[in-house]
Amino acid sequence: MTCGSPSCAIACGSEARVQLAPSAIDLRVAAPVAVVWILTALLTGAPHVAPVVAGVAVLVTGVSGIALRTRRCGGAVRGVAGLVLVAGALATLLAVSVTVGDSRRAPEGLRALVAGPDAGRVEVEAVLSRDLVPGDRSVTATLVRADGLDGLRAPVRLVPDLHGDAPGAVLAAGARVTGSAAVQPDQPGSATAFVAFLRGTPSSEPPTGLLGATDTARQAFVRATADLPQPGAALLRGLAIGDRSGLDPGTEAAMETSALTHLTAVSGANCAVVVGLVVVLGRACGLPRGLRAAVAVVVLLAFVVLVRPDPSIVRATVMAIVVLVVHLAGRPVRGVPLIALAAIGMLVVDPWFARSFAFALSVLATSGIVVLGPPLTELLARRVWPPVAAALAIPVAAQVACWPVTIPLSAALPTYAVPANLLAEPFAPVVTVIGLAACTVAPVWPAGAQALAAVAWVPAAAVGGIAHGAAALPHASAPWPAGVLGVAAAVLVCGCIATAVLVRGRIGSRMLLAAGSVLVVGVAAVSVPVLVVRGSVPGDWSVAACDVGQGDAVLLRGGDAVALVDTGDDEERLLACLDLLGISRIDLLVLTHFDRDHVGAVGAVADTVETALVGPVGRASDGRVVDDLLSAGVDVRTADDRVSGTLGPLAWRVAWPLAGTRDAGNDASIVLVTGPADGSACATCLTGVFLGDLGESSQRRLRNSGGLPAGPIDVVKVAHHGSADQDPQLYRGLAARVGLIGVGADNTYGHPTASALDVLDAAGTLPLRTDQRGTVVLARSGADEVRVWTERSPSAAARRIDGAPLDPAPSGPAPPEGPHGRQEARARRSEDRPGALVGDPSGARRAHHRARSVPRRPRPRCAEGPAAGRGPRARGARPRSRPVRPRAARHPRQPVAVRRAATGAGDQRREVHRRLHHRDDLVPAGPRRRRHPGAPARRRHARQEAPRHDPQRRRRRGRGALRRAQARDRPHRLRERRVPGRTTPDRPVRRPYPGDRVRRRPRRTGRGVPAAPGGRGRGDHRQGRRQVLRRPRRDERVQGRRHRARGSVGTCDRRAAPRPGHRRSPRADRRRVREQDPHDGEGQRVPGPERAGGLGARHGAVAGAARTA
Repeated sequence: MTCGSPSCAIACGSEARVQLAPSAIDLRVAAPVAVVWILTALLTGAPHVAPVVAGVAVLVTGVSGIALRTRRCGGAVRGVAGLVLVAGALATLLAVSVTVGDSRRAPEGLRALVAGPDAGRVEVEAVLSRDLVPGDRSVTATLVRADGLDGLRAPVRLVPDLHGDAPGAVLAAGARVTGSAAVQPDQPGSATAFVAFLRGTPSSEPPTGLLGATDTARQAFVRATADLPQPGAALLRGLAIGDRSGLDPGTEAAMETSALTHLTAVSGANCAVVVGLVVVLGRACGLPRGLRAAVAVVVLLAFVVLVRPDPSIVRATVMAIVVLVVHLAGRPVRGVPLIALAAIGMLVVDPWFARSFAFALSVLATSGIVVLGPPLTELLARRVWPPVAAALAIPVAAQVACWPVTIPLSAALPTYAVPANLLAEPFAPVVTVIGLAACTVAPVWPAGAQALAAVAWVPAAAVGGIAHGAAALPHASAPWPAGVLGVAAAVLVCGCIATAVLVRGRIGSRMLLAAGSVLVVGVAAVSVPVLVVRGSVPGDWSVAACDVGQGDAVLLRGGDAVALVDTGDDEERLLACLDLLGISRIDLLVLTHFDRDHVGAVGAVADTVETALVGPVGRASDGRVVDDLLSAGVDVRTADDRVSGTLGPLAWRVAWPLAGTRDAGNDASIVLVTGPADGSACATCLTGVFLGDLGESSQRRLRNSGGLPAGPIDVVKVAHHGSADQDPQLYRGLAARVGLIGVGADNTYGHPTASALDVLDAAGTLPLRTDQRGTVVLARSGADEVRVWTERSPSAAARRIDGAPLDPAPSGPAPPEGPHGRQEARARRSEDRPGALVGDPSGARRAHHRARSVPRRPRPRCAEGPAAGRGPRARGARPRSRPVRPRAARHPRQPVAVRRAATGAGDQRREVHRRLHHRDDLVPAGPRRRRHPGAPARRRHARQEAPRHDPQRRRRRGRGALRRAQARDRPHRLRERRVPGRTTPDRPVRRPYPGDRVRRRPRRTGRGVPAAPGGRGRGDHRQGRRQVLRRPRRDERVQGRRHRARGSVGTCDRRAAPRPGHRRSPRADRRRVREQDPHDGEGQRVPGPERAGGLGARHGAVAGAARTA
């Protein structure tokens, strides 16, 4: 494992002896921690339930403890009780922590102040937790005072007034901000308890103490990198100190597409580099181990203050400190328990970390590296150079562990994530070390800091080049379903991969093949439909009407900017539409009015919106929608006919409502007009008018105001879902080519009405309904043409209703046509229509098989007879006078005929054909013949009992089969012989192979019966004659032949009677197993026989001579 693993590579370089213990991959503690983590995430959303959960957890813990103390419980029950005990104790601890933390986050006095009438203007004082950069929509802080309430420690999110005078400089973490704000509670489960909307420009004081010193160093480092080219300079600050404020949107998008954003987020890898560097320097200076660990902890804490604490860096810091303490105590470092301890410790301190994506990704990435990294490295090392295998296994393991959690953040799958990380990872430690050195000397030696920054800029620019190069490759991101389905599919895929890596060598190839087939089929079933549908969407689309049921949601695109007009009322459908079109950021949100079918799903996209336009606010529910947008940091503005703007090359303006009007409800809907911007040659922009829910009277007033463009236009969004309240003259004046109708299937309103469809028909407008077509996408095709893509094709009845052409645009690639199963309908010429091809309806004559798809079997004997001899013989048949020869099986499961010598009285040369169930089955030995016809039957030894039931009897081989198998070269291997109650094998035991001699001993009748005295044939029913060559049974052990020393006792128990006066050494119970393969542990010493009874007490011990390879 390399130093890229933040959990175990804490001490790098010459001090890299802190590695995982052999038993570090112990997943028993993972299950209780995962259960408690999920429980904590649920409790933070409902803190009032935490005391009840704590009481139940105490009862469960007590019952589990009683079960563990009961001796009658079996091993399985005790194991489950132990896990339940651990989970119950952790649940109790975290439930109490949630209860205490909720009272500390939101004291009763502050709750009363926020719920009172003066909550709209409260004098607040807060300490920033992060840097506030000009342009940021929000920043986390700690509220210390509010209207005379002192001594507060409430986490709050400050939203600056974007319309006021924003601070021109960066407000560093630790600065005190004082001002007037409107305070309201935040959403349940959020990391902050309140949201404060600042009024005007607040006053601020710079940070003091350690935060002030680190801020001075950060600002000096920013000045040292100001003259360096971009994006290398911004990446240098991000990789060194976690400052991502200077990254341009293009670089951020490229880093996200290539899965390199974790490099600019300071985490465990940076902690490993810092601590490892300190330890190496301390060792070079001759510092003792304890002092090196103390210095490393101090430097690590200063580094955390410098880069500003995030959940990921806090988690890595806790783990690093624990690793240093454990290493100082001389104990082995175990990865999974260490991760569990750090995670539980952070959740106890702040239970709201359980809902943090940063914390989850940090823990999962580290767990993936610890659990999957070593076996994956070992697996890849068989094919590639070991250092390359280790470097490749780390990003693969991290990606597999983190992928399900990234689906809610971005449903797209980065195609080139592993190669990009493999290329960029070597540059990250170099940038971190040199950048930190430059940041350290920047306050006192600016020239030296500039020189170091120039050196560190080279690898930082290389990282930027890798990110942009990977993002520019074709198919840089593969689509993946969003929502619960996408997360479940990702969990299935990652689970199959992790299982295959962890259980490699323990299951057969057929099982792996079956699991791989299920994985491939599952991934194909989930991703192929999405790939096919998304791949058929026009890449140059300009307008899209999402299918959100009975509601409106229209997307407008101009270049890389996107606007969303209304959201509908179904969050899942809206997110599916955004995922289909690859939209992850919305520059402009237009809420035409506040009806639920237009604003119900605004919470699903609030975090991705930059600016929002809203109509007049009349009801209290309208104000709550605006507050939700403000709490998400959205710049909310009221719209009238004086507001306009651009989306790249696409210009937009508000045509309704008119300034100064007092309309409300549907008549106050915002009407948006779009078209190419002045002076821009936009070849993909469409002209359109989006009418919201305007009624006929408002449409007539809008037409008379002169705010509408002259027709014809490209697209119109039909008002009020196609109701009968329409103005025909408005639609005739627009003369739009396409009319979009957002309507739900089987709605109770009767939308769209027949009169509205007649109005569109009279205006020459093609109606496209989302209930019949699904999502509708429009793109420019030539100067006067509009290309239409629909998610699904309408039925024949729907085509007759809306008057649409049979197929306005293909809705996806046609499914391939071809043979299915064993029959294939082939085309033939039609007699009625010359030149036409029609299908053959019968298809019976077309049945065919592939070569050797159906194996040829020997003819059964029951078919041989007088009746079977009639008629011509089949092709390849043999004369019936000749015996049937055994054939080689073409399929592993095909029965085959074998022959052996007859065993009954009569002709000993007659061949008897027998049938095996499987080609690889062994030939049954059958009864043994007498030595000559007159000889009596052999009897067993007097002391030997009747043979026990042998489940392996069917798999024995005859002597001839063993000799034939003996000629084949088979490598010798070691098989671990498991002993109950031990975690390590008792001794390496060689696998049995043909040629071993079997020595049968009598079964023991009691513990006091001694072993039979030795001789060459002791315990053999042949009484000293030639040994029987057969395969050993399960309860027999194969031993190499060993010459007994002169004077030793001739019993199987070599410790039964030692020589007089001979003192047994500790190694007297060990023997050496000779191995022919040098790669299987030649010359290993293994323990001797069992102490209880010796080898002579075992029934059926096997002694075999080692076979020369």
